Amino acid sequence: MRRVAWLWLLLVLVPGIAVAEPKKKSAEPVKAALHVRSIELERRTVTIELVGGPQRPPAANLFTFTDERGRHFVAVSAKCGEPFAPGVRSCELELPAGYERHKLVGLQLHLGSLKGRSLTAPAAEFSAEPSAEPSAAPEASP
Repeated sequence: MRRVAWLWLLLVLVPGIAVAEPKKKSAEPVKAALHVRSIELERRTVTIELVGGPQRPPAANLFTFTDERGRHFVAVSAKCGEPFAPGVRSCELELPAGYERHKLVGLQLHLGSLKGRSLTAPAAEFSAEPSAEPSAAPEASP
C-alpha cells in the first residue's frame, strides 16, 4: 500500500516540476568591445572606450600594447572614469617612457588573467594615428 502511495505521489509531483516554465532571458547582452578614441604621443596617453566589458575598472597590467616592431608592453597606469552609459566606460592609459617613439599597432585587454579571454581593439583605429615624426614635404619637379 505504501508503494502505491509513493508511486502516486511521484506521478503527481514530477510532471508538475517537468512542466515548469523555463526562465525568460533578459534583454540581449551587449557584446564586449574595446575602442581607441585618441592617442596623444606628447602626453604618452591613449584614451580608450570599453563597451560591455568588466564591471570594475581593469588593472593597468591587463592592457597590452603592441608596437610596429612586434614588441608587447603593458600600460603604466589606467585611470578609468565611472560608466557614462550602461556598460560603457572610458579609460586613459599611460604609455611607458620611450615607447611613444614607435607607432602603436595593437591593444588588448585581458579579461581576468593574461592567459584568459581578451578583447582586441580594431587595427583600423591605429592607422589614423598621427606620426611621431613630421614627414618631409615632397620637392617640386622642374
